[in-house]
Amino acid sequence: MIEIPTFDNKQNLPMNTNGDQPDYLWKSVIEDLFPDFLRFFYPEADQIFNLKKFEFLDKELQKLYPDKEGGTRRRYVDKLVKVQLKRGGEQWILIHIEVQGYADKQFAQRMFQYFYRILDRYRQPVTAIAIFTGSKGQTPDHYEMELLGTRLKYQYNTYRIIDQPEETLKAAIQNPFAQVILGARTALMSGKMTDEELMTRHEWVFSALDKTLSNRHKMAIFAFVRDFVQFSNPGNYRIFEKKLETITGKKNVMGVKEALIQQGIEKGIEQGIEKGKEQVIKNLLSTDKFTVAEIANFANITEAYVRRVRKSLKNK
Repeated sequence: MIEIPTFDNKQNLPMNTNGDQPDYLWKSVIEDLFPDFLRFFYPEADQIFNLKKFEFLDKELQKLYPDKEGGTRRRYVDKLVKVQLKRGGEQWILIHIEVQGYADKQFAQRMFQYFYRILDRYRQPVTAIAIFTGSKGQTPDHYEMELLGTRLKYQYNTYRIIDQPEETLKAAIQNPFAQVILGARTALMSGKMTDEELMTRHEWVFSALDKTLSNRHKMAIFAFVRDFVQFSNPGNYRIFEKKLETITGKKNVMGVKEALIQQGIEKGIEQGIEKGKEQVIKNLLSTDKFTVAEIANFANITEAYVRRVRKSLKNK
């Protein structure tokens, strides 16, 4: 059994009950910055993992833990990543990532259910990270049960953004994912500081970006923060975008949602589909990042059409 670094787990800390940070923000930025995600949570990541060999198994994870029929759309992010280790030849492990932004009494039990289903399916070592993105409630760090002398305790890594010292995050600012966390933490301070203070802090995050960072990674961070930030005065969103344009040197900085839609359209074009609308819908549905209403609005079609396309995918 390999040794995996662990975090300092905390119990009985608040968690947000609103769940208003869109899933696609976290899904997209984790995928775009995954090697930096590992470096952020595991300081020795470059010695532990082969950061060029990893695979996202989200579709497999959905099969292991499907949505209930007729249930409401989930408001949390779950990801499963297959990562190869540097030692042990072709040895690899699975990293289960949960990003949770609302109160859920069944969260710890769900984490355990994911664990045993993943372990049963792949028969490989599993580690889990739960990232709490809110500011109220609980952040459970384990699931425990006992009956007639039989006892089980499943403990997983937890990380609550609002609790992280700002200076600690600033000290790690050269890691792009630290910039994401600092941006998210700043956004969570909405209501506790003025719009001007929020804007100034976000500008500091952008100005601290590593100059050698690729444009793709820069835009991933810009898009995440742009879509995540919440101002009390709606007029400040345009001011904020203008500041982004000054920093990036580009106009109309594409947000995460627009980028994902563009990827879907480009994928349709690459496949030689001229009219392409149905393929674009399929591509957007396959990401599991948008509601039927959102896709219908993006593509300027009816929700009934989107549901028909979704049904055709399920029947295959």
